[in-house]
Amino acid sequence: MGVSAKISGRRDELTIMSDLMVNMLQPTRSTHLLYRTNLSYTQLKKYLSSLLNMGLIEERTNPHRAFSVTSRGRAFLDLVGTDLGQSSTVATTLR
Repeated sequence: MGVSAKISGRRDELTIMSDLMVNMLQPTRSTHLLYRTNLSYTQLKKYLSSLLNMGLIEERTNPHRAFSVTSRGRAFLDLVGTDLGQSSTVATTLR
């Protein structure tokens, strides 16, 4: 990520996907993901679709519709070096 991305406040796709996945370490509803990741509904749908197609997350319907990270997704987070303690308030409450 270059300096210009930091200055403009924009996140790159890898950062957005990592942020989403960190928030899905426990099953999380899409509405909660919208608020926690500061994405529009259209953006969220795009990223959820991509993550589902890559097998990094899964959709659950019981007891409510929610998304969670798969074991492949956890390996991805390890690979990109996401600091689970710093990236999300959800992750810090899980420890």
